[in-house]
Amino acid sequence: MNTIPLRVIVGPLGSGKTTLLKQLLIHRGHNEIHGVLVNDFGQIEVDKHRLQDDNLLIAALQGGCVCCSLQSRVQQALVSLVEAGATQLWLEPSGVADVRALYLALRKLPFIRLLPMIAVLPAKTLLAKQYSPILRAQLALANYVLVSHAENLAVAQQDRINEVLASLYPAKLAWAVGNPNLVPPDWLPHLGLAKAPDAQGESCAHQATAFMDHAITQPIKFSDMSVQHGLSQMGLVYPDLWQWSRLCLINSFSVQPMQFVKRVKGMLRTGPQHWYQVDWTEHGGWQWQESTYAGNSRLEVLHQQETVDWDALMTACQVVK
Repeated sequence: MNTIPLRVIVGPLGSGKTTLLKQLLIHRGHNEIHGVLVNDFGQIEVDKHRLQDDNLLIAALQGGCVCCSLQSRVQQALVSLVEAGATQLWLEPSGVADVRALYLALRKLPFIRLLPMIAVLPAKTLLAKQYSPILRAQLALANYVLVSHAENLAVAQQDRINEVLASLYPAKLAWAVGNPNLVPPDWLPHLGLAKAPDAQGESCAHQATAFMDHAITQPIKFSDMSVQHGLSQMGLVYPDLWQWSRLCLINSFSVQPMQFVKRVKGMLRTGPQHWYQVDWTEHGGWQWQESTYAGNSRLEVLHQQETVDWDALMTACQVVK
């Protein structure tokens, strides 16, 4: 069955989600009909006339919040857009939406294919000392991050934001500190959009290494022998629905010989809606904590030589496939 691409743009109220959405829609193909689902019509309806409205369908969940209507109204609205002729879909949920629950619900819809998620986040939210659960979920699930309202940042503040985004795991595909009116052109192909002939990426963009693995059906293993200082990298990525025993993972990992290991990082699904983040360093040992992440399970190891059979350990602790 053919699936229809769906792009999701998340972020708090006033962050610039709609501004970015309008800019991205300018890059859509001339022969494509794009359907946009928002919480209310707002400014995008006002500007509809300049977005080639013959190829643009806009629907809204008036009087309700996307986060409160996951299984029925969102699906019904997306189906209506498809029945009206949409071949490409966009979703801009409320700024207070439960992005994690929304993401899990969308992945159950058989007629859509989720493309990389974008988060538009004001600079001040990333500079805050504490992050809300909503912000943590947006950071965990977004593949691209656009930092808005960053015009008057000091150099130290820009550096701090870059440090925060660079430290996230799983790694972001890219992020930019700039203006929602300026779309980094390197993002467009990954979003299924065309790059304008004179496109200029004027924002401060950063590329990061990450997996484009939204629909894998079999485990993927990769090795990178080119890491500096005599280190190699090994990674395992698993299909979304695979699950593992939390107790088995903790017990099995804790007894492994780690003298040739420098770092272990992972996001592992340990229940229908539960993910555990694992982190090991030479000085900190094993750290396990609940995560708002909700994607493919993965494990990455940085080592001098491969003395632990991580693939066998994962297989021994697997409970649902």
